[in-house]
Amino acid sequence: IEPSSESIVRSALSQFPHGDEEWANQVEARYPLAAWIASPKETRWQRWQRVSSRLDSEWMALLDLDYLPIERISELADNAPESVKQVFSETITSILRADPDNLLRSWPAIDPTHANRGAAWLASHFIENSAWLPKEAYPDILGWAVEAWLSDPPKESLGALIGLKWLYGFENKPQEDFNIVMNRIRDVGTELAEGHHLNTWSRLYDFSFGNRDNNLDDIALFIRDLPNSWWAPFSSEFLIKIVNSSEAVDYLDAEIPWCSVILRPIGEISDAPGLSSISHKGCEPGLLPHLQSFIRKIPDTPSSYSFNHILDLINAIESAREEKTPLVGRTHKFSGWLAQPEDNWPDFTMKMMMDGDINISERLILGKSGFHAGLSEIDDSVKPLGS
Repeated sequence: IEPSSESIVRSALSQFPHGDEEWANQVEARYPLAAWIASPKETRWQRWQRVSSRLDSEWMALLDLDYLPIERISELADNAPESVKQVFSETITSILRADPDNLLRSWPAIDPTHANRGAAWLASHFIENSAWLPKEAYPDILGWAVEAWLSDPPKESLGALIGLKWLYGFENKPQEDFNIVMNRIRDVGTELAEGHHLNTWSRLYDFSFGNRDNNLDDIALFIRDLPNSWWAPFSSEFLIKIVNSSEAVDYLDAEIPWCSVILRPIGEISDAPGLSSISHKGCEPGLLPHLQSFIRKIPDTPSSYSFNHILDLINAIESAREEKTPLVGRTHKFSGWLAQPEDNWPDFTMKMMMDGDINISERLILGKSGFHAGLSEIDDSVKPLGS
């Protein structure tokens, strides 16, 4: 903001958010930003058409989509920066879940294979929120919306991927049809830039079916971009890879609830779309010596939440191996019980289960124990920490 405009902008801010149309009209020619800030929400769209060329596109975030012509939403999104689209996403989701009929009319009447970024972004929201849309719209979602989305998928596309999985299941579509569309999305994802969420998912997809090697760069992307439950079946393998790397401490900066990810029942299916044939193999018994060796090599174990997850996992596995009551956990008092047979669990109250890391709370509430016979058969040469 130029110094000469500061006082007028402050005046505009004092009128936000209700605005003053007459005052905004008077200052628009000389002070477009002040006029924009002071605009009532009902007239913002008209003013944006007049002053947008003189403002940074970030200011688009002040638009109220409830007062925007429906057919202009995809056009607006096509020119919006990512930060603004994130703001709009919340509003679009609320509208679709409360009163979708009007918004459904905003589907651009264009060839979906040539949809612009805005149309692809809007289509991804239709797919993501398909459970809230009328059933009559489902054929169009599976047709136009999917085509438009994949023509230029936005970076934040996991919601659409989850929505598509739900829709195929709800419509009882053949598994073969779903596999075909997953393979197509995988092909699209591999062509996208690293860091795009569909690209990260496509890497996990390829790794899951033996078409990609296990490497630290991919693991870092999985941990950063994807829900823990999607890569949980490979979590023991990933953690072994991490703790044996020279950059282990850096990789473990992420706050991953390792107990809740690794200590899962053998056979639990991955939640990732397209990976329903992939199941958890249970905690790898050979993981413990790797973790113990890693901790012993660190002169001063960091007192951080992420390392507390590692220490809780070690405690849980050691307790299962020695068939003793687990110690009180650092991230959750009862984290160690995830490695104990469910029949041995105390009668946890809801308050007890909710007192700590929410991911561990969820597993306790579900009654999902990660115990298996292999945990109590770990080689006796493995010594507990501190021994």
